[in-house]
Amino acid sequence: MIDWFFMYDFIIDIYDANNWEKHRLGDLSKIVRGASPRPIKNPKWFDENSDIGWLRIADVTKQNGKIHFLEQHLSKLGQEKTRILKSPHLLLSIAATVGSPVINYIPTGVHDGFLIFLNPKFDKLFMFQWLQYFKNYWNKYGQPGSQVNLNSDLVRNQQIYIPAKKEQIIISDLFSILDNLLTVNQHKLEQLKLLKKALLQQLFPQNDEITPQIRFANFQDNWERHKLSDLFLIKAGGDLHKEELSETGIYPVISNSLEKNGIIGYSNSFKFDSPTITVTGRGSIGHAISRHERITPVIRVLVLIPKNKINVDFTTEYINRIEIYNESTGVPQLTAPQLGIYKILVPSFKETNLIGCITRKMDLLINKSKYKISILKSIKKALLQNMFI
Repeated sequence: MIDWFFMYDFIIDIYDANNWEKHRLGDLSKIVRGASPRPIKNPKWFDENSDIGWLRIADVTKQNGKIHFLEQHLSKLGQEKTRILKSPHLLLSIAATVGSPVINYIPTGVHDGFLIFLNPKFDKLFMFQWLQYFKNYWNKYGQPGSQVNLNSDLVRNQQIYIPAKKEQIIISDLFSILDNLLTVNQHKLEQLKLLKKALLQQLFPQNDEITPQIRFANFQDNWERHKLSDLFLIKAGGDLHKEELSETGIYPVISNSLEKNGIIGYSNSFKFDSPTITVTGRGSIGHAISRHERITPVIRVLVLIPKNKINVDFTTEYINRIEIYNESTGVPQLTAPQLGIYKILVPSFKETNLIGCITRKMDLLINKSKYKISILKSIKKALLQNMFI
């Protein structure tokens, strides 16, 4: 948990400090460009047994800009063709993912798509956070419809307000707390996803099997194959007028979007009672979500209403394991009759309930972890916007 009083004390200390001073980035550090051996794909530049890693643009997003591991390593020949950093340095990407700050924590050869800040007169972690705050502003140097092109002079001439070194360290410590919390929660989220994937592989039949590898006690019967239309009444959503959407509504309005679980707003009326399953019927078709609340789906969203006793969470996971085909030449679309012919293997109602209960609990843990991450990101975004000048 975050100690909010501790963070508040940090912020009070910061704003009791002296005024921030205006500087050019080029006056605060010697800024040089990395270098790349050419042609870059020649294997002679690389050696997997080397201690010097090779930093590429693709490595930045994977590690949130703080580099502790690199897949590629430079040979002695490759090292002669680039800039080698053997201690942590601040860098800035100027190609592809433009404006992303980086700190290397391992010996690194730097691609010419990065600038390196040498002999800095600032705290590296403070400037790392300021560059994250400023990332979107680099777009002002791009032409409409073109990719932003940052060069060394543009970065050197960029003006910045910074506080005294002591205050920089206080600020960077605060953001380090948030970054560490984000890293821990993101790692937890990935572990939960892997755990769920492993469980599903054991709890559902694989390939042409008719029983899963793991069975609960007292369940031995083979699973039986049924068409979805035999198990569910399948209906499509209808038109919804914008005025029907209400910020104070209590019933989710479901679309074919894959974002926010398809929820695009709320309504004061509902069309389907719970529990149901919604399946995307347009665009990225065949994505199922179990719904445990009353809903109002929009047009082309398919809604599965159980005819008999069957767990919707169990069925949702099964549908998401099916490869849904589409023969249309335009935007992919899925109709109720087309979905109804797909077959799934079904055990007894009690067993579907047990499996569905496990998958639902896993989803709740995953969603809780996602929520924590979104809150932490919102906090960091707010602080970046309000703590820098």
